Amino acid sequence: MKQDFTNSSGNLALPSLNVERPPIVNPVGKEDIKLPISIGIKRRERIEPKKKTETTIVCPVTGLVGKMEGWEIPLEMTFKHPLSDWHNAIKLSLLPLSLFSVHPSVIAGAILSLGNVCSLFEDRLSSAERNLCLSEVHSKDCLAECLTSLRQVIESKADKRILEERLPKFSFSQVRTGVVSFVEWIKEIVELLSNG
Repeated sequence: MKQDFTNSSGNLALPSLNVERPPIVNPVGKEDIKLPISIGIKRRERIEPKKKTETTIVCPVTGLVGKMEGWEIPLEMTFKHPLSDWHNAIKLSLLPLSLFSVHPSVIAGAILSLGNVCSLFEDRLSSAERNLCLSEVHSKDCLAECLTSLRQVIESKADKRILEERLPKFSFSQVRTGVVSFVEWIKEIVELLSNG
């Protein structure tokens, strides 16, 4: 007798085998893991998130101060502010006075950047101390005028070594004692270049 293994739709169908299999009580590799009490896993203490920390960073040219969040480093860190490039300081000095909506320390930083090109400053003060001297003593308008005058001095000679050799140096330590005025020094170097 020939058996037909096709179903009503004409597809091949295998006969169903109704064979009962005994249940597996404890399959291999699936046993419960039992640890002795002395080797038990210690739970870690909950780690609280640390408070936000900040590190102060200072530009060595402009004296502008920034903050780095998320870091607490016990070192004095420096960074290069965009105004430490004297070309950017010149761009800032070309803005009309009405657009100077920046903090006086930013203008002071641009002045320090331009003076750094020709090594016009001589003292042992840090750039941050120099910036503080300028921004605390002079108004924003006065600093903007000094920046414009210093830009004209810097742009007057292509070779900056000539300016470094011919112009008198300025010491910020003398500003603290009141011996020399920064504004008077700017006027003096502008006159030297216009006469010579």
